[in-house]
Amino acid sequence: MISKSVVLHIPSWFPNSEDPFAGDFIVRHMQAIQGITPIVAVHFTKSNHSSEIQLIQHPDVEVPFIEVLIPEEKGIKYLRQWNAQRRQQKAIAACCHYLKTQQIKVLAIHSHVLHPAANIAFQFKKQLKCPWIHSEHWSALTEENGEYNRKSNLFKLYYKSIIEKVDAFTFVSKYLSNSFHQHFKIKVAQFIVSNTVDTSQFYIQENLKNKRPFRFLHVSSLGEVKQAEAIIEAFIALGHNDSELWIVGGTFEKNDSLRAKYKDQRLQFLTPQTYDAIALLMQDSDALVLNSLYETQSCVAIEALCCGLPVLAPSVAALPEFLNAENSILFKEGQIMDALQNAFINIAQLNKQKIAEKALAQYSYSKIGNDFKAVYKQLGII
Repeated sequence: MISKSVVLHIPSWFPNSEDPFAGDFIVRHMQAIQGITPIVAVHFTKSNHSSEIQLIQHPDVEVPFIEVLIPEEKGIKYLRQWNAQRRQQKAIAACCHYLKTQQIKVLAIHSHVLHPAANIAFQFKKQLKCPWIHSEHWSALTEENGEYNRKSNLFKLYYKSIIEKVDAFTFVSKYLSNSFHQHFKIKVAQFIVSNTVDTSQFYIQENLKNKRPFRFLHVSSLGEVKQAEAIIEAFIALGHNDSELWIVGGTFEKNDSLRAKYKDQRLQFLTPQTYDAIALLMQDSDALVLNSLYETQSCVAIEALCCGLPVLAPSVAALPEFLNAENSILFKEGQIMDALQNAFINIAQLNKQKIAEKALAQYSYSKIGNDFKAVYKQLGII
């Protein structure tokens, strides 16, 4: 049920029928915030089934949200973009009218990921005239990714103009905060608020290892940035018979191609799994292996830590901010082979119970909810 006094959340990405994991890290932030104040999310999506804007209320789910269906535009590119912007403004006006008729008071607006959420939040702020918080996770803003730099000058100029209207910012890492500052001048309050973990799923389970080989685990989208194939090739070259590598994620096609390319019996390939299944794998593995070119934080790494699972990771981007000698083995970029070789000895020296205890205290919904509470209090929202 939607409360009569809420913080209105605008996510750039949100779970849907085509991608149930879209924006899952944003949803977890919203779940943490629900512990301190009532919220409702507004999710905009294109529709091919109607010529009219529709608002569908979803009050009885983990994160209550209003789904806004906007007819998909057709025709010439620039005319299509113009009409889409006009329809979006009409949809926002319809949302504001709906909130008013339902006597729902919006205490603040909270957007997640710059594009397109900040644009939508800016339109809401003009109508609702309340504080606006923006939380950033987007790797496109980093120099290593470079996607934001490749946007048009008009696109970047527009976002510069609206970012000035934000009342407070949060970033999931100092690395991302520094990246954001390369594009925008910020004169308001800024906070580092980590990603969060559902600790009812991700927690330590000891004594699960029953006469199995030493297990390395890699969980990712298997995109180029994750460099999963370099992990696989280093593991094969290592030739350690009493070990195995589980690769989880990617599409069915990607899994099939990797399985066909690498026929080593010590390799296991799984398509994306449920959170419960990932947690079980983490609880019954010896090390999570990352080899990313960059990370703004890494949800999978902090989930592993909550399970007491040490992490092997390159010392790049945001990773050294929360991975250290007490919970991980950090290695220089390109030295994945040495990291795997040394893991058999070095992992045994880490205290899995202490890793889990510290991570649970740092990344639980309660902890991150309280971090956001400080942000909201500074703006007088709660």
